[in-house]
Amino acid sequence: MNPSATGWINKFGQLVGKSPYSYANFQDLYNGLKKTGFVYGINTQVPRFIEAQHTLYEDEKAKINFLTGLYCVYIIEEQRTNY
Repeated sequence: MNPSATGWINKFGQLVGKSPYSYANFQDLYNGLKKTGFVYGINTQVPRFIEAQHTLYEDEKAKINFLTGLYCVYIIEEQRTNY
């Protein structure tokens, strides 16, 4: 996945839909995003279900982590996983 390319958000939806990994609650989400560096504002990695097509820049990692956070909050709040 390339977050600088057109259509990357749809690609994210395909990847997250195939991923068995999810966060059970807000604490798990927070801990997961903390491990990626997103919470600290220094994105060092992305979630495990994302396979990058090239070496990602920090802003690309931030885009992925931000969308992951938004989507996972939606899942936790709404109890629906449809992307």
